[in-house]
Amino acid sequence: MGTTNEVNSISEIVLMAREYDGWLSVVEEFFGKEIADACEIYDDALMEGEALAEEYYYETERQQVAEKMREWIKEKEFVEFASECADRRKAELEKLISKAKQKLAEKMEHRGDTEMKKRMLQDIKKMENIARSDITPDKIQQAKNYPIDQIIRVERGMAKCINHEEKNPSMNCKNNFVYCHSCGYHADAIGVYMKVKGCGFIEAVNTLSL
Repeated sequence: MGTTNEVNSISEIVLMAREYDGWLSVVEEFFGKEIADACEIYDDALMEGEALAEEYYYETERQQVAEKMREWIKEKEFVEFASECADRRKAELEKLISKAKQKLAEKMEHRGDTEMKKRMLQDIKKMENIARSDITPDKIQQAKNYPIDQIIRVERGMAKCINHEEKNPSMNCKNNFVYCHSCGYHADAIGVYMKVKGCGFIEAVNTLSL
């Protein structure tokens, strides 16, 4: 890492070394305990600042972007484009289902490969469920608006994180969005439902948009 003469400030040492495991021990070995202590204080301040910046993004900036998106998806051009995309997606999916069924029919003419046939049948059923799901931007928005406090227990804007085990709540719930100050997990109502129920996106949207 060099000597203290090669490093202009504590900030430079921290920014240069903090990405490595055990960096504080190395700093103390090279520069002494006093410098290492100063680096630790600076690093703590950096982490606090980063956490505040991330919290500001998820609680403020992200909400502003979401509001603009809600306005945008209501515009005629977007609605028409979304409809065209949905139609193309459905047609492509129907072709895939047809080809998959044809391959399965060919497999069924021969004995053996039972497990493979089961997997192919399961895949076909999944694709058919997707084709019938009729997920639209409106349904997705309705699902996002589903109250998170009806999915998980929230008290005074805080909940126990659903991404890791903990005794005390560290996950903030605000504007129908969660953010864990401990592990950084973040999600809207759809993400929370998928995590809690262990289900996929389509099931979550269909359930929350009822």
